[in-house]
Amino acid sequence: MPIETKIKYCQILFLMASIDGEVNPLEIKELYRLMANIRVLQNNRISLLTHMNELEDDIKDIIKELFEGLNFQEKNILRFSLIKDLIIIMRADYYESSEERELFNKFKTLLSVTDEQLSLIEDEYKYDISFTDYEIEETRYNKKVKEAITLGASLGTPAAFLYIKEKEANNCNIKNRFKKKKSRKHILKALAMGVISYKTVKWFLNRRINQQELMKEYILKDCTKLQDRAVDYLYKDINYIQGYLQYMDSNDANTKTIENKIVLLKKSLSQLQMDKPRMI
Repeated sequence: MPIETKIKYCQILFLMASIDGEVNPLEIKELYRLMANIRVLQNNRISLLTHMNELEDDIKDIIKELFEGLNFQEKNILRFSLIKDLIIIMRADYYESSEERELFNKFKTLLSVTDEQLSLIEDEYKYDISFTDYEIEETRYNKKVKEAITLGASLGTPAAFLYIKEKEANNCNIKNRFKKKKSRKHILKALAMGVISYKTVKWFLNRRINQQELMKEYILKDCTKLQDRAVDYLYKDINYIQGYLQYMDSNDANTKTIENKIVLLKKSLSQLQMDKPRMI
């Protein structure tokens, strides 16, 4: 994504965060996660923070500038991505204000997103939220189910084998002593078959589950890297603004505003550090 596009994209997200008044720590937390995802540079982040309550809301012009120079496919990807990210910001504080919903509907219309498309984006958003609620390792329940399937399959094989051999023996007129020897032999064969069957089924189930878990683990690592980058961005920006504040006159009217911004970023940092990594 070109730098100019990134800035316009983030301006829209900041506009959503500030549309109903002051931007809160939960919204800043999600804004930083999204900025970390598209790797917004520090000077651009500081500029967005500085002007976040002064953004113009002529969204037609912003959208026009956002799509400038992009081809049809890039525009498509960008508009669906933007709608999803607007949902993330709108619901960051677990409440959708009337101003946020009105602005969202305007963007939905301008971006030509149908109700059906929005429904699919909503489903993806819900899946992203729930993904990290599941443990990477198998739960105790899953282990029990897997063990039951394995044992059932392994016990079923020798049981069927013994039943067939018993029927064969009964159908033949064989002496008792010989019959006992044959029976012991069949039991040993059945046990061996049970062990082989148990190991085979367990290997098959493990292989299938391990592939799924490896994929989950890969995605979770990616989410964790993104989370760490967002935390790093917040640390750097807090330090930068604090450094800038040291050179300001304590009587300057902007000093209080900057101090409040530092408090906001620190609260957001605490929220982000306590939060689970998540897909976006």
